[in-house]
Amino acid sequence: MINIKIFSYLIKGMDCAGCANKIEIFCNKIKGVQKAEVDFTNALLIVHINEGSNANLKLEKGIQSIGFQLIKSESLEIKKEENKTCCHNTNKEENSLDIIEHTHNNQKFSHPFTPKNNTLFSRFKILQNNIWFPIVILCIGFVFSILIESFSEKYGMTAYIILTLLGLFPVARKAFVMAKVGYLFSVETLMTISAVGAIAIGAAEEAAAVIILFMIGETIEGYTARRARSGIQALASLLPADALRIDNNGEKKNIQIHEIIPGDLIEVKPGSRIPIDGLIHSGSSFIDESLLTGESLPTNKKVKDSVVAGSISTDGYLIIQATRQGGDNTIQRMIKMVEEAQGSKSRSMRSIEKFSRVYTPLILLIGVLVAVIPPLIFSYPWIEWIYRGLTILLIGCPCALVISTPSAISSGITAASKLGILIKNAGALELIGKVTTVAFDKTGTLTNGFLKVQTVHSFIHDENYILQIAATVEEKSTHPLAKAILAYAQDKNIKTLEATNGKTLPGIGASALVYDKEILICSPTYAKENALLSHEQILLIQKSQSEGKTVATVIQEKNAIGFISLTDELKPDAKSSLAKLKKMGVKSIILTGDHAISANAIAAGLDAEISAELLPKDKLSHIQSIAKTEKIAMVGDGINDAPAIAAADIGIAMGKGTDVAVDTAQIIIARNSIKSIVETIELSRKTMNNIKQNISISIGLKAIFLFLTIVGGTQIWMAILADTGATVIVTLNAIRLLRYKGIKNQ
Repeated sequence: MINIKIFSYLIKGMDCAGCANKIEIFCNKIKGVQKAEVDFTNALLIVHINEGSNANLKLEKGIQSIGFQLIKSESLEIKKEENKTCCHNTNKEENSLDIIEHTHNNQKFSHPFTPKNNTLFSRFKILQNNIWFPIVILCIGFVFSILIESFSEKYGMTAYIILTLLGLFPVARKAFVMAKVGYLFSVETLMTISAVGAIAIGAAEEAAAVIILFMIGETIEGYTARRARSGIQALASLLPADALRIDNNGEKKNIQIHEIIPGDLIEVKPGSRIPIDGLIHSGSSFIDESLLTGESLPTNKKVKDSVVAGSISTDGYLIIQATRQGGDNTIQRMIKMVEEAQGSKSRSMRSIEKFSRVYTPLILLIGVLVAVIPPLIFSYPWIEWIYRGLTILLIGCPCALVISTPSAISSGITAASKLGILIKNAGALELIGKVTTVAFDKTGTLTNGFLKVQTVHSFIHDENYILQIAATVEEKSTHPLAKAILAYAQDKNIKTLEATNGKTLPGIGASALVYDKEILICSPTYAKENALLSHEQILLIQKSQSEGKTVATVIQEKNAIGFISLTDELKPDAKSSLAKLKKMGVKSIILTGDHAISANAIAAGLDAEISAELLPKDKLSHIQSIAKTEKIAMVGDGINDAPAIAAADIGIAMGKGTDVAVDTAQIIIARNSIKSIVETIELSRKTMNNIKQNISISIGLKAIFLFLTIVGGTQIWMAILADTGATVIVTLNAIRLLRYKGIKNQ
């Protein structure tokens, strides 16, 4: 057994995927580090280090030397068997995006013209902390160099060289440190070679311009990257910072959210956000859950009803009993899920990373060949072709290419979270857009998941009497059918009667004495088997069942006096959403355990194949069979759906489903809407198209400028402008995904 320590750090100053790659490579080269992984989106570094090694100290010092700052969180000790992979530290520091303010290259620590102990500079601390301050200083220096050059070319050139070296210092230092651990082909290396080479051939003014453009581009890159990350902060803003706890003596105390423990009583005033997941202990209110569920109308909730963190008590005073730790609420789980998804890597991202490792040394080789071959073979001027070779090095910086995929994936996942779609990993976002078939469970997925009374049919008495005595018998039952009858009676303002000798009859129904008469609520099958129904009554009931309705018969003194038909209605957006899927080239199938007659009736009008009377193993077999030839997604909400969800290429769980289904799925629909399935597929396809556009932009611009450089149509400053411009364009293009608002109501 080997003891492993896992260190978790927040990284300050990491503004692009290239930075993340450098840090990861640097850490993995250090002796004693078993594995290091960088989550660029969340600015998080997780390092697995052998116990007893001082690798963490080397790592912290080394990373600071290449221009980044680490903020350390707690380490975890894990006992691990040899030759086995250790697990990740899942205890990420919550809301890391709120804790850390990202700045590019940690410039306020790196640049030599910001001395910490200088009294004059201390008066301008605000300027020193501004990421644009070093750039402004260099730009002012560049203007002065131009003025000096107008009077003396010699002194002007000297000014340009000093300015270049001043700006190049932190870049060259980072390149040197990276080279020491074997990462020779960094952007900083290419920049350093090009700037020094430009000075050597007498193009110092261009070298200075290149350094300034590089810094401007990297700073803009950092801003756009932070903009892409910022979407998740909208989730965190749904939670209040503190809560009012009521102790056993009735005294109230203001506490932080993380201090809440299960069982605590929390006061929520009208108009306030609910800070925790829990049950209503006292009071009632209309609860606005629109930001979490998408339900536009507030829901009336009373004692013992569940509420979730982030929702709003619109008009009532509530006392909520916490059912979870304060930090373990719906919003925090959503945030954690989105962070982990953004930090994961899709197949496309891994492919780009592999390509970039070959691409950068290839560009360096091309630059050398362009600089050397024409002068050697064709006797062309050395200065001119060295200049072109240096320009090619700058054109070849892989920043835009490396960031093209993660920026789009991150934006896509964030856009999905705003729509109540929680995607657990980047691979799921990539794959869901490729599915050709979506399999739906019926109950609770395509339907609302609860019964609702449709009609009350009387054989003898009026309908209100049938409903009244049925509600009286079912008053104390917890069966879904009983709840539906009671709710319907309340809507009709029908009061229950006095009943005695109430009984629940397992497998049959419920009975009680009402007005000293025995009343039985049972299934038509039981009534028919016991000869409690006439032939005409059976035909009426069968007609109702053929329409997909569930029937409860009302028997008085062994004579049928009526029946109540109930149905689990389709969700309002089910029909339009399945039609939309068909237009997108995605086939829909329905897998349900319901009776075939009921299933066909409820799904009438839906453009989908239906397979009914399926056990969980049958659903699993269907999914496995289809998955052999097609990409299939399974959508469900129950325990019986979990095996099929796990077997599908992509598992999707409705947010109000069981924990088993939610844990098994790769995508969770928090808003419980079928429309969200369509939005997930559409967003996936938009994201993949965005990635293709980004790759085309980054490679296309480089190819154009590479050709122009070889034929002598560009200068060094144009090259760096093209590279920086491509990076910014790619990032801005990815940010466009954050504007996705979903499909319009149909």
